[in-house]
Amino acid sequence: MKKSFVFFALFLFYSTLFAQCPDRGLLWHRIIYLRDSSNVEPDEQFDELSDYRKAMEQCGYRNDSTYAFLLQRIGWLYTTKKDFTNAIRCTQESIAIVDKHKNSPAIIRSLSIKSYFNLYLMYDSLNLETKRIAACDSCISHAISLQTGYQYALVALRFLVPLLFNKGDYFRCVDYANLAESLVAKTSINDVDREEASLEYFQWKINAFVFLKKTDEAGRELIKKIDFAVKNRKNDLLGTLYGLYGFVERDEGKPLVAVDYYKKCFNYNYRINFKTGCAEALNNIGFTYSFYLNENKKAIFFLFKALKYADANEALNIYDNIANIYAKEKKYDSAFYYFQKAFDQLSPGITEKDLLNKNILASGGEITEYLTGMVLDKAATCLSQYKATGQEQALNDAINIYRITDQYFDKLKAIQSDIQSKLFWKSNNRRLYEQAIEACYLKKDIEDAFYFFEKSRAILLNDQVNEQRWMADADITNQNVLKKSI
Repeated sequence: MKKSFVFFALFLFYSTLFAQCPDRGLLWHRIIYLRDSSNVEPDEQFDELSDYRKAMEQCGYRNDSTYAFLLQRIGWLYTTKKDFTNAIRCTQESIAIVDKHKNSPAIIRSLSIKSYFNLYLMYDSLNLETKRIAACDSCISHAISLQTGYQYALVALRFLVPLLFNKGDYFRCVDYANLAESLVAKTSINDVDREEASLEYFQWKINAFVFLKKTDEAGRELIKKIDFAVKNRKNDLLGTLYGLYGFVERDEGKPLVAVDYYKKCFNYNYRINFKTGCAEALNNIGFTYSFYLNENKKAIFFLFKALKYADANEALNIYDNIANIYAKEKKYDSAFYYFQKAFDQLSPGITEKDLLNKNILASGGEITEYLTGMVLDKAATCLSQYKATGQEQALNDAINIYRITDQYFDKLKAIQSDIQSKLFWKSNNRRLYEQAIEACYLKKDIEDAFYFFEKSRAILLNDQVNEQRWMADADITNQNVLKKSI
């Protein structure tokens, strides 16, 4: 008798749902069940929810939260099929319903927060940066306005804050970092949790202050954080905070004071066995001794010590710094030896000639930035060697490296979308083409000099064109879907 009752109840549940006008309450709970279930495959969920959608399209009450929720879920399930065009269309339709009927008692306005967050993830998959930023802004503004959904807003801010910094928009970077810290304060249980959760945003804010030459403000904020960490014995925070304070002091023209803070950074990172942090602190000490204090012997000592803690990424940068010290001392054989040691961190024996290799082009953003700087440093060392010795081969080597780097940059822009920093491209492009033109001038190679000159102008124009979205939204989406498939 009991089994018959359970069977009848289930039959009644599903027959009610699949009726021409599904019961809103039952459908809402069914969507949540499917969303949270690990036993129902995405394709099965998609088919079932699509049937509900067809049924609801015949009903008079589809302009409510249940239908908007249904479209939101179908939109997300389209992403599992890699159908981003329909995924975006469904999600935007869900947002439109909530927005159009936002004053209706049948609408839950907070649904749009998750929908905008989903759009951010969809545009992220398609590398549509402008639309991704717009979706993040909408997610954040709705969360603040409705005072809920902060977990989505904070993820969006984790994307936006470093993006704004890398684009050189330091004022907005600071504003968004402050906003993130305020949202963390609303979601954290206690002060210690808040300080830990907000540290990531805080670091970008301090870096932005340094670039804005607001070192006084950066220093004041850091002192507050350091005092809090000391008082609460948060040794895991102190390493990072002392490292940041070192940058502030160095930028204020106090390199020796900076070194003291970098040493504190190392000591606290050492206590918690944070090896990467130890390597970065020692690398910063070595760099400061060499390029700010001109004490190369001390610099070399700390840089070699840094190698004991470094992973391959950090080791590449450390070897580059060592090579630059020897280049500055005109010890070119030693300099080129350590440039090769830097290359060996990617794969033993490779050189700049291998830059166009697919595996190297697909390297992560941080290693690519280190690699790019190192290659340009090597070319500059070849140029310096020619000026010091008059060796024609050194000049030829410099020009060859600039040619390869030019091709590498072209392919890098097309392949590696995670390097979006305008600072990265602006500084490295300028350095590449100015030095390449100088090298060609010294060789009296007018043809190559003209090529590099025109290429630098073409890149500026191309960037301006790319920033103007001349295609329709649907065409942009479809184009990026095809690129992703390829």
